[in-house]
Amino acid sequence: MGETLINISADSVEDFMDKVADAVGEGEGVMGETTYNISTKCSLSGGKVTKVTFELKVNIKRAHWSGGKPDANNKKAIMAAEDLNKKHEQKHQKLATDICAREFAKAQKALVGKTEDDVKDAVDAIKEMVDDAYDDLDKKEGMTEVTPNADGSFTVKQVGR
Repeated sequence: MGETLINISADSVEDFMDKVADAVGEGEGVMGETTYNISTKCSLSGGKVTKVTFELKVNIKRAHWSGGKPDANNKKAIMAAEDLNKKHEQKHQKLATDICAREFAKAQKALVGKTEDDVKDAVDAIKEMVDDAYDDLDKKEGMTEVTPNADGSFTVKQVGR
C-alpha cells in the first residue's frame, strides 16, 4: 500500500484549490485518487484450480501543501482541506481492503475445482464491488469545498460529486 503526495505550493486556499485541480487531474475540488490492483496466483491440476491466492495493492495519490506564505486563515483552510482529503482517501483504502479481505476468503474456497476463467470472473466481480463502494463514497463526499466567510475565515467540507 503506497501513498504519493503531489506537492503544491500556494499562498492562499483559493490558489491551492486551483492548483489541485490541475495537479490531480480529476476535476475541480477533487484532491486525490485511490487506485487498487488485484492479482492472483493459481495452482492447477488437470486444468482445474487446486489453490488460488489473491493480492491487493492500493495506492493513494493526493494533494499536499508544500509551503507558501498564506495568512493564518488561509493556512488553516489549506491544512483542513488536506486533512479532510487524506481521511477521504483512507476511507477508499479501507473499503478496498475490507471488501477484498472478505471476498478473497470466499473465493479461495469457491474456486477450488474451477477454471482460470472462473478466477478471472471472480476478480471482475470483486472489482465491481470495490468500484461500486468507491462510487457510493464519492457521491457522499468526493469533493472538497472551500467557502469564504464574512470574517475572513473559511468553511472547508467534503461534499458529494
